[in-house]
Amino acid sequence: MLRQLRIDYPGAIHHVMSRGDRRENIYHDDVDRQDFLKTLAEACQKTDWQVAEELKRLKWTEPDLMRRRKSDPGKLRIAARLRRETILSLKRIASRVGLGSAKSANAQLHGWMQTDGPPNTANAKTKETNGRKRNQTKA
Repeated sequence: MLRQLRIDYPGAIHHVMSRGDRRENIYHDDVDRQDFLKTLAEACQKTDWQVAEELKRLKWTEPDLMRRRKSDPGKLRIAARLRRETILSLKRIASRVGLGSAKSANAQLHGWMQTDGPPNTANAKTKETNGRKRNQTKA
């Protein structure tokens, strides 16, 4: 079964392979390979920029981020943003934000998104809609 695409936007890279089908080359020429490496470098810079922006918003430094506990809402907000806006693996996000193992990060993020996530998430909208339905049945 194929993995579902997480994010789709112009220029997004969804999957990287080290070789093509039947061990064929994955680059047409050296220019194609350089274009890929440039795109990859831009993605890495964007991720660092997103983390730096979140750290600035929280008034934290990089050492503050690493000192905080795994379940810290600020850490989970940063991880959730990286998960939404990048194609980084959960293992890489966990390592970058200091959430421990990928399995632990997955559990922490899942729980946070279900309960404490930011108010503009789909979960909050669902809870709000369900609350309205309950109030209408009581009336």
